[in-house]
Amino acid sequence: MRRKKTVASVTKKEKRIMAVGCSHGKELDPIAAEAAFNFRDRFKPDIIIHLGDVWDTSAWRAGATGSGDERERTDQDFVAGCRFLDDLGATHLCMGNHDERPYRFLNHSNTLLAEKAEHDVERMESWLKNRKIHYLKSWDIRTRFTFGNWDYTHGTVYGMGSSRKMAFAHAPNSVAFAHTHVASQDKVENIHNPTGMCAGTLSRISHMGYASTRMRTLAWSQAILWGVTNGKETRMWMCENGQNNKRKPWTLPL
Repeated sequence: MRRKKTVASVTKKEKRIMAVGCSHGKELDPIAAEAAFNFRDRFKPDIIIHLGDVWDTSAWRAGATGSGDERERTDQDFVAGCRFLDDLGATHLCMGNHDERPYRFLNHSNTLLAEKAEHDVERMESWLKNRKIHYLKSWDIRTRFTFGNWDYTHGTVYGMGSSRKMAFAHAPNSVAFAHTHVASQDKVENIHNPTGMCAGTLSRISHMGYASTRMRTLAWSQAILWGVTNGKETRMWMCENGQNNKRKPWTLPL
């Protein structure tokens, strides 16, 4: 007999939260995207947070000139990022360092670059406003959404131990973030017992050429974060798919 699918048990006073990050526009892994959609359909979250880097913006990368990235068209990347947010039904978006890239050119001395940056920023913000997505329009260590005793932000820390460092920075709250592309969870020695939890990436790791020679790339993996909140206390869990270079379908917890 086929088992009936169930969702996590929550009380009427609790809301379900789902968080993903680092989908990187046109670099989104379709297998990971399908897993995110399936998880959403089963879990039925009230709040869906994208933790940032919804666009890749490789053409706006510092040092792109001469690397070939300046030939990347921004339209395809923009449409792909918007489509994923739309299909996912995102309610909140944190600005990531990739999303911030065109903002850095708004006051550029080259008028053509400044005008193109203004165009890209305007269509990005207009689209998000049209969809009524809550947008954190700043990438820094203090900017975050807060639900209960958990913060949600893109993240600003790289390298090993980043989950612990983020937990330390956000204590007494726990924190969910992305940025490092490494799905991980850690605690910090603190009487509040905060947790740092990274959602990894939903991108196709093998396509991320700018990191193809970095040792840390070997630790990159995909994950979906999920939890429940009553407004005061929030509980979060992680569903990790591991190394996506193996291209395996996801095993979901629901």
